[in-house]
Amino acid sequence: MPRFVMSYPLKRGEMIAREDDNGIVVLKWKDVRDVRMLSTKHAPIMISTSDSIHSGRPPKQKPLAVLAYNNGKTGIDRSDQMVSYATTIRKSIKWYRKLALHLLLGTSIVNAHIVYQRATNKKIEIRKFRELLVAEWLPSENATLDNNRNKIKNVSHNLEIHTNQQGKPIRRMCALCYQKRRQTAERQEAKKNVKKTKTYCSNCSKSPQMCLQCFNEHHAT
Repeated sequence: MPRFVMSYPLKRGEMIAREDDNGIVVLKWKDVRDVRMLSTKHAPIMISTSDSIHSGRPPKQKPLAVLAYNNGKTGIDRSDQMVSYATTIRKSIKWYRKLALHLLLGTSIVNAHIVYQRATNKKIEIRKFRELLVAEWLPSENATLDNNRNKIKNVSHNLEIHTNQQGKPIRRMCALCYQKRRQTAERQEAKKNVKKTKTYCSNCSKSPQMCLQCFNEHHAT
């Protein structure tokens, strides 16, 4: 590959090309990024095209080889192009990540995007469609709060006596009293003179040891 063509700096819309004695054309065209192409058929010339989706814009100049490639692009090429717009692939030695994320998830979203447009007769960008999918999959904050409240309401909290294997009560410091003291004192200081109790709440997270006063305050909120 000619280094002069590959490394030549271009502004957007510009093209540089070289042709060898065998008729092989090497060209580089600057669009959003550099586009490099080889062709044995197309001359290195720019053609006006009006395929822009935005009305009122002037015709865009593109190389003849690029126009021919776009016209002959198959479904697989278009699918790979759509997936690449918002790919999650990163460098990794684990091959199955590319298989799962790129081929399965990426291709599935592209197929769903095509079906959605045909079913609704609406044009939507692939990025916007991905955002709609994410919004549909994620539950709303209100639904999450309501579910959490329902779970709390359905669970009954009761104080029980904490016993060991022999059935003898276990007396430990109240976890909530200790938390209150830790807000104003160091660990060792907070452990001093903390109320000890035999009762705990089995339905609370981690089944903390609680005195009656802290139990009532904690479950009143």
